[in-house]
Amino acid sequence: MCRDLGLDFYSTNTKALDGSFKERPEDFVVTEFIGPKTIEKGNYVLIRVWKKNHSTDEVVKIISRKYGISGKRLSYAGKKDKFAETTQFFSVSLKGLDRKTKARIKNFSEKTLMVSRVGFVKRALRLGDVLRNRFSIKIYLRNVEGKDLEKTILDLTKELRKGVYNYFDFQRFGFPFLTNHLIGEKIAKNKFGEAVSLILETNIGKKTRKKLLETKKLDVLPKWLLVFYLHAYQSFLWNKKLNETIQRKEFSKKDLKKERIFVESIRVDKLRLTANKLERPALVFPLNLKIKKTEKNNEKNKKPSLVLDFELPRGSYATLFVREVLKENYCKYINSFKQPT
Repeated sequence: MCRDLGLDFYSTNTKALDGSFKERPEDFVVTEFIGPKTIEKGNYVLIRVWKKNHSTDEVVKIISRKYGISGKRLSYAGKKDKFAETTQFFSVSLKGLDRKTKARIKNFSEKTLMVSRVGFVKRALRLGDVLRNRFSIKIYLRNVEGKDLEKTILDLTKELRKGVYNYFDFQRFGFPFLTNHLIGEKIAKNKFGEAVSLILETNIGKKTRKKLLETKKLDVLPKWLLVFYLHAYQSFLWNKKLNETIQRKEFSKKDLKKERIFVESIRVDKLRLTANKLERPALVFPLNLKIKKTEKNNEKNKKPSLVLDFELPRGSYATLFVREVLKENYCKYINSFKQPT
């Protein structure tokens, strides 16, 4: 599965550990840091949201219902995993709201959601406002020896701090079907009928499926979704170019340290679509990386585990660090959840 997505190489030479991750939402913790600063007063309220086992879109619906406002008034800087415990920011537009409605925009909490009012910001949050994310990821291990594990932890910490190949990981390609890049390729090559067939094999909404079955035309889909497929194709091409660069540099991280890789923009004139040029560094470097071992997790699960704590700039995938720990076992584990299409 990994090689099918262009994830050909590992950044570390440590022994592959066998294990699993994200068994519970609290095993994958994400905290967001944003750029916009708070001000004393303004037209946009900034709120901090802690959520557990909710998607970002689900949170928008819950908050808008609680405040009695349209979900279009809420903006965010980036989506976060659903099956996780995450903290992120939203802005709420006050423009045109009456005093009574404004008064409802305050702190509230539920069992798996906590909303805290932080202050005001000058404008609505938008994609790109995230500076970095902090992660805490638990990996449950199987069949490991104490001394071997201690050495692996030391070696992993040392090698990961030197940088990790900055691949686009499986999430980018539409888990669990992992065909978004294939759909994007068909669109880019004007093979629209084949693209429709691939889309129909994925888990799309009932209304969208009905429209596609009736028309067999891509233009019934929103443009942002079609561009999303193109971005997935660009990501696949980027992974392939990274592999070529790694081999050309003879696997030297030192030579890759300042390397940036890009994929040209894609235009599909018949659908009036454009996916802009994609560029990012070949390596991503974790900040404040710590790896620790725990012997006992809870009464039901007494397997030893590793906890990875680190920070990454926006756009990089924390699961790449899990991949470096588990190596080929990572791909096997992810593939075990892949649904047949």
